[in-house]
Amino acid sequence: MRTVRIDPSKVPAADWEIACRVLQNSIRLALADPEKRADYERWKREQEQEQEKTKEGQ
Repeated sequence: MRTVRIDPSKVPAADWEIACRVLQNSIRLALADPEKRADYERWKREQEQEQEKTKEGQ
């Protein structure tokens, strides 16, 4: 599979705004599902714990 890279500075403002709205709605709908929300909250806690470990190690 090929990775597609997009240079945001070359995306027209109107298209960028549409893409952001689509992303926002997709996230909102996904997090409305209690299972997905719980998975997200678990992932978020893990990320915060990793950040704390990194800070302590510095």
